[in-house]
Amino acid sequence: MNNKSKLILAAAMLVAAMMLLVPLTQTDLGGGVSENNASDSVVLSDESNDSEKIYYVSDGETGDGTTEGNPLGKISEALNKPGVTKIILLSNISEKVSINKNVTIDGKNGNGNFKLTGSISIAYGADRSVTIQNLDLLSDNSNNSDLSGRGIGISVASDNSDTGEITLEVKNVNISGYSCAISSGSGSSKSTLDLTMNGVTIENCIKKGIYATNFSKAAFTDCTFSGSGKASGLQGDEANARSGSAFDLNLVTTCESITFKDCKFTNNGDAGSTSGAIKIKVRGGNDETETSNYIHDGSITGAVSIIGCTFDDNSRDVVLGTQQKPKTSDKFTTIYSGGSPIREYNFAVNDSKATDGIASSFYANGNAVTISSDDSGKTKISWGDEKPYSYSEADAKKLVVFGGSRETNVSTSNITMNGGEVYYLVGGGFSPLELSAGNWTIPSNSKKSEVTTSNITVSGNSKINSVFGGGMGYATVEKANVTINGCAEIIYVDGGGYNGHLLDWKSNGYSNVEYGINSNASGELKDKFYNATNEAIVVINDGKIINATGGGRLGCTYVGETGLTVTGGQFSEIIAGGINGYTGTAKLTIEASSGKSITTGLISSGNRGQVFDVTVDIKSLGEKGKTDLVSIGALSGLTATDGGPNAIFDTINFTIDKDVNAANIYLGGAKWSKNETNPWDETRKDSLSATDITINAGGHKITAADIPKNATSDTYVGYADSATATSYTIGSEHTWTLTNGTLDLNLKEGSSITNNGTICYDSLNVDDDGLIIKNIQGGELQVKNTTFKTKGLFISGANNVTVTGCTFTGITESVVDGDLTQVNAIYLKECTGDVTIGDVGDGKNTIEDVVSSSDSNSSPQYGRGIFINCGGSGKSLTIQNNSISGTAYNALQLSNIEFTEITISNNRINNWDSDNDGVKDKPGSSDFSKGRAIRLNISENNSTTLTISDNKFTKTYTAGILYDNYNIIKISDADAKFTNNILVLSGLNDIYGHSDLFMTGKDDGDKYIVIFNPTDGYFKDSSETNELLYSIVAENGIVDEPTSPSRLGSYSFAGWYTDSILTTPFTDFTVPIDEDKTLYAKWTYTGGSGGYPVNPPVTPDEPETPIIPDSSGNAEIKVDDKKADELVHETVASGSNTLNIVDKDNVEGTVTSVSISVSDLETISKKIENNNNIDSISIATSEGEVIIEKEVLAEILENNAEADTLIIEVNNAENKLTEEQKKVVGDNPVYDINLRLGDKYVTSFNGKSITVSIPYELKEGEDQNNLIVYYLKDDGSIEKMNCSYKDNQVSFETNHLSKFIIVYEAQEPIVPDNPDDKNDDNNSDNTVYYIIAAVIIILIIIALAYYFMKKK
Repeated sequence: MNNKSKLILAAAMLVAAMMLLVPLTQTDLGGGVSENNASDSVVLSDESNDSEKIYYVSDGETGDGTTEGNPLGKISEALNKPGVTKIILLSNISEKVSINKNVTIDGKNGNGNFKLTGSISIAYGADRSVTIQNLDLLSDNSNNSDLSGRGIGISVASDNSDTGEITLEVKNVNISGYSCAISSGSGSSKSTLDLTMNGVTIENCIKKGIYATNFSKAAFTDCTFSGSGKASGLQGDEANARSGSAFDLNLVTTCESITFKDCKFTNNGDAGSTSGAIKIKVRGGNDETETSNYIHDGSITGAVSIIGCTFDDNSRDVVLGTQQKPKTSDKFTTIYSGGSPIREYNFAVNDSKATDGIASSFYANGNAVTISSDDSGKTKISWGDEKPYSYSEADAKKLVVFGGSRETNVSTSNITMNGGEVYYLVGGGFSPLELSAGNWTIPSNSKKSEVTTSNITVSGNSKINSVFGGGMGYATVEKANVTINGCAEIIYVDGGGYNGHLLDWKSNGYSNVEYGINSNASGELKDKFYNATNEAIVVINDGKIINATGGGRLGCTYVGETGLTVTGGQFSEIIAGGINGYTGTAKLTIEASSGKSITTGLISSGNRGQVFDVTVDIKSLGEKGKTDLVSIGALSGLTATDGGPNAIFDTINFTIDKDVNAANIYLGGAKWSKNETNPWDETRKDSLSATDITINAGGHKITAADIPKNATSDTYVGYADSATATSYTIGSEHTWTLTNGTLDLNLKEGSSITNNGTICYDSLNVDDDGLIIKNIQGGELQVKNTTFKTKGLFISGANNVTVTGCTFTGITESVVDGDLTQVNAIYLKECTGDVTIGDVGDGKNTIEDVVSSSDSNSSPQYGRGIFINCGGSGKSLTIQNNSISGTAYNALQLSNIEFTEITISNNRINNWDSDNDGVKDKPGSSDFSKGRAIRLNISENNSTTLTISDNKFTKTYTAGILYDNYNIIKISDADAKFTNNILVLSGLNDIYGHSDLFMTGKDDGDKYIVIFNPTDGYFKDSSETNELLYSIVAENGIVDEPTSPSRLGSYSFAGWYTDSILTTPFTDFTVPIDEDKTLYAKWTYTGGSGGYPVNPPVTPDEPETPIIPDSSGNAEIKVDDKKADELVHETVASGSNTLNIVDKDNVEGTVTSVSISVSDLETISKKIENNNNIDSISIATSEGEVIIEKEVLAEILENNAEADTLIIEVNNAENKLTEEQKKVVGDNPVYDINLRLGDKYVTSFNGKSITVSIPYELKEGEDQNNLIVYYLKDDGSIEKMNCSYKDNQVSFETNHLSKFIIVYEAQEPIVPDNPDDKNDDNNSDNTVYYIIAAVIIILIIIALAYYFMKKK
C-alpha cells in the first residue's frame, strides 16, 4: 500500500471513530442536547455585534472616537455621533452631559472607575433607555445650595407637557458631593421614570441622595447611601432640614413598586421632623392644601419592599405618608424583611411642626433588641454590637417598638426592656388596615405580618403605655410570651394583639371602629380575624399595671389559647380573656409568691368580646393583698367607658381560695350589653345564658348582681355600692355548678334566676351551717358530693331535684330557722318536678346519726333521714342506693305526697328509732319511742304507683321497749309493691310477729308475706348469714323469684324448698300465694370431683403470712390439704386455668428460687387431676415463672418419688457465663432456669414441654414482634425458640431447661439489588446499539477504501 493509500485509509478510520464518539457523548449526557450545543443558541451573530455603535472618549483628545486609540475628547461629542449606543471612557473627565437618546455610558477602568466631574442631565419627551455604569460621578461644587446641583437630573419641560418614560439603569456608580445625587420629575409630572440601581454608592449629597416625583418603578440592590441629607446649614434651614434624606419620593404618578434589597443606609438625614434615610410620600387627594397646578394622582399599586437592608445612625430610617390626612389612594403596602432594625416615621400621625414629641415606630425585624435608659435619661435601643438608637423623652412617649417586621414574616422576635419609656411594645409585626364604613378592611396588596414566636421581657423602671404579645393590624403570632418582672408603670398588658392603626395623635384614635373581622373569610374561625395570636403566655411577677389581660385588645382580635399568671404587683384590673375580640381558651392563675402581695380593683373572667372556655384560679393574694371586686362573668359598668358591650362566655370554671381577701363577688352582666347580636355567634345575646359555669367559691358569698352601664365611681369599692339586681337565665342543656366551699347564691333583692338548664351544688364545704336553697324555679337542681354536719339540706320551691353522693353525719339541729322540729338530713318542700335521691356507685347518699339535741324541742322523737313534703302530678320520686342509719325518728318519711310514681329501691336502712327510749306503760306520751324505717302518707285519692324493692333493713330490738307498730313500713292511702326486700332483725320475736311489721296499703289484711331464707347463704352481704328476703303478695297473687343468693366456699345454688329439711322443692313461681310462706335455699357443694374427696374451703380468719425468702433468696412454700382446697377454689372462682402456688402480691423481698415439698405437690396434683377447670400450675420467682401442665407435673412426681423437695430457680445469669457465652450474649438479658428434685436437675420432660414467662418492658420504639428467645448452649452456640409477648411478659415453651437469652432484633429494610434502577425500560441506554452500528459503519468504510485503492 503506497503512502497515498495509507493516508486515505487513516482518514477513513478517523471519520469512523468520530462517528462512534458522537452518539457515545450524547448517551453520557442522558440522550439529550449536549452542553455545547445548548450554549450555541445564545451566541450573538456578527451582524448583531455590528449593530452596537461604540465611541471612545478621553479628556482633551481629538480623534473620531471609533477606536480606543483614536478617542473623542468630550462625552457630548460622542452623543452627537449618529447611531451611537455606547460611550466608553478612557480617562477621567470634567463635563456637564446632556442626554436625549438611548445610550450607555461606561466608565470602567482596569483598576476601578473613571471619574466624571460635573453632571448628567437626561431629557424627557419620549421613551428612552439610559445606562450609566462603572463611573465615579463627582460634583464640581457649583450650585449646591439648591436642588439644581444634581449628579443625574432627569428634567421635564417647564409647562409639564413632556410625556414618555425614561428607563434608567445605574450600575457600579459612585455619586458624591452634590446637593442631590439623582433627581427626576416635578409636582405635576406626566412623564415617568423606571429606575434600577445596582452596586451604587451615594454619599455626602447635601440635601438629598435621590429625589423623584414620577417613578413608574424603582429597584435598588446592594446600594450604599451615606452622609446625605445634611442640609441644616443651608439657606431655608427649617425646610431643608425637614426634607434632608438619602431617598425622597414625593410621588404624583402611578408607581408599580419600589424595592430596596441588601442596601446600606448610614448617617443620613438631618434633625428635621421628617428627615431620614428613606422618605416616601404619595400625593393624591383633593383635600391637600397645595397649589392648583398639582395633579396629585400618585399611587403605589404594588409595594415598597425593604429587604435585608441595614440602617445605622440615620436621623430616621424610613419616613412614610403625607403631611395631610391621606385618602385611600394615598396608602401603599410597605414590607420590611430581614436586615437591621428599622425606625419608621409616619406623616399621618405627626404634625410637621410638632413640639410635643415625634410619633414613630421601631421594627426589630427579628433582631434581639434591648431597651434601656442612658445616663441622660434618654431611652435607647441597642442590638448586637451596633451603635444604639436614642430617643428624647418626648419622642419616646410616642414610640412603638415591634419585635417583628412590617408586612412580612419573622421566625422569632425578642424584646428586652429594663428601663426607659416607650408607647407600645409589640411582640409581633405590623400590617396596616383601613377604615371603611366604620369597619377595618385590608388595603389593596397589603401583606400579612407573621411571627412564629414572640418574646417580651420587661423589668426595672420601664414605663410603657401598652404591651402586646401579638401583632398589630393585619398580623398573626403563633406563640406570644410576655414576662413582666417589674416596671414603673404599664397601662395595658395584653397576651394577644391590637387590631388597628398606630394611634392618630390628631384625632385621638378611631372611635367608630365596630368589628375587626372578615365575615366573608373561609376556613377556621381565626381566619376571619385580621389580627390573630394562636397562643399567648403572660407571666407578671411584679410592677404597677393598670390592666392585665390574657387575650387581645381593641378592634376585635383573636387569641386561640392564653395563660395569664400573676405572682405579684399592683393592678386596677386583671382579666382572663380579652378587652375585645375572641378568646378560645383562657386560664388565669393568681398566686402571690413568697414575700409578695397582689392588690387589684377587679378580677374578672372577661371584659368584652367572647371567651369560649375560661378558667380562673385565685389561689392567694399575699399577706397584704386584696381585691375590691370579683366578677364571675363581666361587669357591664366596667367593660368600657361607654358601658359595653360586656363579654359573653361559653364555659367558666372559677375558683377562689377561702383565704383570699375579696370584698365583693358578683355573677356579672347577664346580657350582651349592646342589646344586639354579636358578630361571632348571631344566636348569642345573653352573656351568661348559654354558659356552663362552675364556681369553686372557697367559702365566699356570690351575689347575683351586676354593675350597671351608667355606674360611676372613683374607686372600685365605690362601684360595689352601685350593684343592682339582675335577671339571669340558664339556657337549656347548660349547667351552673357551685362547688367546694360554703356558698350562698344570695339573690340580691329583685334578682331572679330563670332555670331552663341545671343548677348544681357540688362538693360544698358547708361546715355546721347546712344548706338552704329556695325559689330557684324551673330546670334541674342538683346537690352532689357534699358533706353535712350538725345541720342538713333544705330545698324549697324547686322543680326537678337530684341529691347524690352526699354525706350527712351527726345532724342534731334544724337547718330551717324557727322550726326546731325539722331535724332532718334531707328535707324537700314544695318541689314540683321529678325528684331523685341517690344513685348507683358513688352517687349514693350516706346518712348517719340524725338526733335532735335541743332541750326545748317538745317532740324529741324528730330526727329523720329523708323527709319529703311535696310532689306533682305526672312526676316521679326515686329514692335509691342510699345508706340511712341511726335516725331517732323515721329513716324515710314522705308526707302529703302527690307523685304519680314512687320507687324506693336498693337502700340500706339501719337502726331507725335509734334512741330506743320508749316506756312500755306510757304509750302516746312524748317519752314513747316512735319511728319507723319507712313512713309514707300518700295524698288521698292520688293515683300513685309505689314500688319498694331490693332494700335491706337491719335493726336490733331491745326487750321491754314498746316500738311503733308496722315498724318496717307503714303506708296510708296507697298500695305498694313490696318485693325482694331483705330484713336482718334481732330480738324481734320477743316483741312482734312478722305480720306486725308491715302495713303496705289499704287492704293489708288480704296480703301474705313470703320469706326467702338463704340457709347459710346471703343476698347482699357475705359477712351476714341471717339475711331474710321478704316479699308481700296480695291474696292469690304470685311472688317474684328473687335473684339467686350466694354462699362462701365451693357451693352452687340448687333452688328453693318449702321445708327447712329441703325435701319439697318450690319450682313454680306462677302458683298463687294463699298463705304466709317461708322458702329455704338448697346448696350443692362443688369443691371436688372424681373419687378424690375435697374438703370445703374455709375462709381464713387472719391475713395470710407474707412470703419472705431466706438469705439465699429461696422461698419455702407449704401447702396442706386445706390450703390446696383454697387454691383450687380461688383458681376456679377467678376463671383462670392455672393454679398459682406462689401469691406474688404477698412476697416481701427478692425471690430467686422457690422450694415446695413433693408431698405438698402430690396433694395439689391429686386435687386438680380430675378438675376440668384447671390444667396447669405456676411457680413464680421475682425474675419469672414456670408453668407446668398437670400431666407433666404428675409424670415428674412419679419419676422422682424418692425426692423430698422440688426447687424452681429463675435467675439472672449474666455472672454465670463462659467467655464463649459472653461473646454471644453481649448486653442482652440472659436467664438461668432450673428445676431440681432434691439434688437432681431435671433438664428434660420426656419430650413434653413446660412454659416459661420472663418480665420484659418494651423500650420506646420497640415492636413486640421483633422479640426473640434463644437457647444458649454451653459452647456458646444458640438455638432460636418460639415466643410470644403479652402483659409485659415474654413467654416461650421448652422441653429442656438451661440458659436462655431475650434479644430484640429490629427488622432490616429490604433493599433492591439496584436501588437506582427504578425502571429498567426507562433507564436503560442504547450504548450497545450505537457500538454495533459504529462497528458496521467502520467496516463498510474500510471496505470501500480498500476497494478504491485496489481499483486505482
